[in-house]
Amino acid sequence: MAIFNDITMATARRPYTFILALLLTLLFFLYTSRVEKFSAAPPRIYTPTANEEMQLDSEYISGRFGFDGTWNYTRDYRNLFLSQKQCDVAFPGLFEEVERPVRLRRNKKISRKELDDTPALNGFIRAMIFDQQLYVIDTSGKIYSRGLATLQALHRAMLTSPEPLPNIEFTMNVDDKMEGHPQWLYARQAHQSETWLMPEYGFWSWPETKIGSYGEMQMKALMTEASWPWDRKIDKLLWRGATMNLEVRKKFIEMTQGKEWADVKSLDWHDEGSMKNDLKSMDEHLQDQQERKICSFLKRFQEIYKVKLYDKERKNSSVFEASSVVWDTFTLFSRADIQGTTPYTTWGWIGGCGVCRLE
Repeated sequence: MAIFNDITMATARRPYTFILALLLTLLFFLYTSRVEKFSAAPPRIYTPTANEEMQLDSEYISGRFGFDGTWNYTRDYRNLFLSQKQCDVAFPGLFEEVERPVRLRRNKKISRKELDDTPALNGFIRAMIFDQQLYVIDTSGKIYSRGLATLQALHRAMLTSPEPLPNIEFTMNVDDKMEGHPQWLYARQAHQSETWLMPEYGFWSWPETKIGSYGEMQMKALMTEASWPWDRKIDKLLWRGATMNLEVRKKFIEMTQGKEWADVKSLDWHDEGSMKNDLKSMDEHLQDQQERKICSFLKRFQEIYKVKLYDKERKNSSVFEASSVVWDTFTLFSRADIQGTTPYTTWGWIGGCGVCRLE
């Protein structure tokens, strides 16, 4: 108690000195505890590795690289913030399948009645974008993980688009159904002019078969390819998948049956023997990729630059450069020479099959 009395008496005798000391003390604490401004992190030192793509990818994430008007896959493949104009510059001609139905509908807008009349088949989804929010209005049948992946891709595109998306209501079908209605599908034939193609779903993980995301599988593919040069591989086509009663897949099985250059098998998800003996996980596809020059999941192996495909008469092969371009959720060949086939347009791939055109 005595010390407080002494402080009180000293303050009464020299009030200005005490106030000055108090102000200096406060200024000292304010100066030493002020909030520091954020400063840029020091640039990373580039360290060459066996997989330069991975190093450059991390460099991009650190913010050192940005889109400069020329698409560089290694640098830009995770850049989800391109504007529409930048996309047109980066991928000239890539969006023809978007513009085609727009031109057909320029003088005849899609009506609510057309949406209402679209058959709600298995895999049907009716959705709406309104004020930059995605709403699912209705579904029919079983919605597989591919449907969820497509909705997630659309939602991500909305969140990362530098420009606001217009309000729109639409229908899609994620079960490979093709009907004469203005709905979004994964693939179409030339005469199906009403179909609006949407990006396929394969860049997202597939939980049913434990297939990881595109980024994960790309990393594993790069590591595998680094240890197996091209000249050590065998000219053989590898594919596993269910036909789902689709003519394009049944024809694919028929064309490759018994051929020494093909290891193609159809899967039956309800047959225990088929699942045990024929099913291959994506990692097993990667292991087989060490020995084979072609794999069904070509979009997951960007390091494979040449593949060999055979025409429908099974006599001649056509080697083409798989110079593909990748943007967000889909892959397209920029050029391909596949002889003796009927065009079958898909924005990406036919259900994961590496052959992008079949009769």
